[in-house]
Formats: sequence, structure tokens, C-alpha cells
Amino acid sequence: MLLDTHYDDQMYAFKLGETLLENQIQPFINPQEDDPLKNINILEDRISQVSTLIFLYGKVALDWIMERMNAAQQLIV
Repeated sequence: MLLDTHYDDQMYAFKLGETLLENQIQPFINPQEDDPLKNINILEDRISQVSTLIFLYGKVALDWIMERMNAAQQLIV
């Protein structure tokens, strides 16, 4: 399971990751900077290793999360 999150929302990812680990689910946390397309190669590599992708949306702007989801969709298709 990949938890994709903006750097500003890492605390949410860590809390969710802790809960997942307590339930024997291994999460991978993928924090990113302001540009959702900046580290596209890392995202592509991590998507290929997991069967579940969760986007965390907390403090970051909606535009960031939408761009990130679009980038992931392009990689999956």
C-alpha cells in the first residue's frame, strides 16, 4: 500500500501508517514537495510495487492533490 502525501500532510500519513502496521499492513509513505509532477519517476516506481494507492489530502491545496491524482492515473494507464 502506497500512501502518497504532500510534505505538509506527513503527520497524517505517519498516523495512518502506524494504524496500518498495527493491522499487519505494510505501508510505503511517499512524501512530495509542492510540484506534483516533480518526482514523477519515484511515483512511477512505487506505483509499480503496490496494489493499493491512497492519496492523503489535509493541509495541501486541492489543486495539488488533483494534479497528483492525474499524474498517477497517467502512470497507471
